[in-house]
Amino acid sequence: RPDPRPFDGLLQGAYSHLALADYWQRFALGARRVTHRGLAWAEHARCREQVGAVLPALAGSAALTREGRMLVNEMIALYHRLDDCPPPAGHLARAEAYVATTKVIWQQRNGP
Repeated sequence: RPDPRPFDGLLQGAYSHLALADYWQRFALGARRVTHRGLAWAEHARCREQVGAVLPALAGSAALTREGRMLVNEMIALYHRLDDCPPPAGHLARAEAYVATTKVIWQQRNGP
């Protein structure tokens, strides 16, 4: 998002994008058509990279309750399990560039 997020919004967004990354990975692995598979890998890579960009902030937060810490730890575990079947290199590179560019634009608008 282009605007600053409150912590709970960041957690909620990361949770939903992690679920999307998982969904798109499963879809890509089962897709029969090359075009469907390519779209699914692109979506998976983008969602996964977005989650990876915010997980350190979530993991390092003192605002988490005991239950929140358990949730974030499970999110981190799932995030790393997604590495078992990585997207094709081209999709990953585009997703990394997208997240990096989005971060620069966000910082220009909102500060560091």
